[in-house]
Amino acid sequence: MVRFLNAYTISAFAELGGLLLGFDISALSLRSSIRDISEIHLVCARVVSQALWPAAVFGALSSSFLGDRFSRKVAIQFGAALWCVGVTVQSTSNGVAMLIVGRIISGLGVGISSTLVPIYQSEIAPRRFRGRIVAFQQFAITCGIMILYLIEYCFSFLDSEAVFRGPWAIQAVPAVVLFVSLFWFPIRLGGSQARTNGMTS
Repeated sequence: MVRFLNAYTISAFAELGGLLLGFDISALSLRSSIRDISEIHLVCARVVSQALWPAAVFGALSSSFLGDRFSRKVAIQFGAALWCVGVTVQSTSNGVAMLIVGRIISGLGVGISSTLVPIYQSEIAPRRFRGRIVAFQQFAITCGIMILYLIEYCFSFLDSEAVFRGPWAIQAVPAVVLFVSLFWFPIRLGGSQARTNGMTS
């Protein structure tokens, strides 16, 4: 299988994990839409929007074990898969309980991926521009916030539950791209292969 060994190329795809975190930060603004469309009480809407963060903390804490046990790449793929499941549950939910479950699953995924992506980037990047590549993670988070705000704005003109179901469903797209693209990327580079490709640390 052909592998893309350019550090910038790998990082560009890996940073989709940061995009997911940005998506969720922006998704907090969907709380009012959920309440207006589904007539959920404000307190319930807040519980739904905040349910992700305790799960994200647990996902971040478990990322070290998963990354060491299965490799950073596989653990990031696992996080992306959890994110896809979570946003699918949220976008197809029929009640508060289902929304909370979806948020928890997404939280586990974003906690794992957002923690391990910078580590993976630092392992595959050469020392001379490692900091530059890892810093792109924050740029990806900011882009995720902006992109989902624009998506939410477009959906805000609809007068249906698609106002919040649509933006949540779209969040699965970068997670799928991240999951699939990592099959072509190495677990890490080292030795003669890294030196040949100018990626040794």
